[in-house]
Amino acid sequence: MEWPQVVVAAAVTMGVLMFDLAMLFQRGSTVHSSPFVFKLSIPRIIAMSHGHTRARSEGQRAHAGGAGPAGVGLEEKDENRCITCPWGRFPIMIQRTPVYSSLKKILGGPITLLAGEILGAITHVATPDPVAALTFDDGPNPKFTPCLLDILEKHKARATFFMLGENAQRYPQLVQRVARAGHAIGNHSWNHPEFPSITGRERRAQIRRCAKAIAPHGQRLFRPPYGYQNIASCIDLLWLGYQVIYWNTVANDWCTDDAEWMAARLVNQVQPGSIVLLHDNICSASKHPYFDRGPLLKAVDMFLERLQGSFHFITIPELLRTGRPHQSLILQDH
Repeated sequence: MEWPQVVVAAAVTMGVLMFDLAMLFQRGSTVHSSPFVFKLSIPRIIAMSHGHTRARSEGQRAHAGGAGPAGVGLEEKDENRCITCPWGRFPIMIQRTPVYSSLKKILGGPITLLAGEILGAITHVATPDPVAALTFDDGPNPKFTPCLLDILEKHKARATFFMLGENAQRYPQLVQRVARAGHAIGNHSWNHPEFPSITGRERRAQIRRCAKAIAPHGQRLFRPPYGYQNIASCIDLLWLGYQVIYWNTVANDWCTDDAEWMAARLVNQVQPGSIVLLHDNICSASKHPYFDRGPLLKAVDMFLERLQGSFHFITIPELLRTGRPHQSLILQDH
């Protein structure tokens, strides 16, 4: 982690903690151990920036079956007699102290909300309108992306494509065709590395190189490869002016070729304001057992056909204007 990131992380952390302590005292709670809270929280959060601490909640797994990613919260487990939460592991005896109950209130309350507002990823939008956003990752692909564009045009649907820079540079005509059709284009890195596993300099180079490849059509929207993030990568994206976009609806199209099952799953999951995760390409190329996007294309066609007239599918920028975006601090490093 480089010094500018350390300064930003420390400033954000201190501001959030001061706010929480002020709120805690304002409610009339008695906490005589605030130095303990500061000593515990700041090193844990800075350590997390280096990827030393992992978010353990199952709900945060990027490819969880059906639920999508969840925001960071406090999770209690009796695992090796410790409490596990995104900031670290604490002895079970802490549960029995006033400090623990106050700490739980701080970590599980306003700090999560405020941190989510600063560094959070958008998972969906709270809107009364019957609209949702289809998003497609890892493309463009010269075989499957043109077919997908034809399907979207047939159903008068617009989507958002999170492209890999190396693919966009290889197929610039496809990038132009996607943009001309009225779809949005976002950044999905240059070649899909796990962001918590590389240095800050490498992350920023990945983002900038992809941005150059999708210019002038790209927007400052970013989807982390594999959905993996840590505090340091969140700060990098904030520093570069990107909004992180996650999802709350999935077809699991990277692990099945059953088009009917995928279409039914999407129909059952989609709600007003949903962000749907799909792939018009698989980054691991032909080695992937479900590289063929044919079943996914068929599923998208069936899905749009079944919801014809009841839902309108629009781009992420359009969806964000229809209501209140829901943001969560999502940390997952593997």
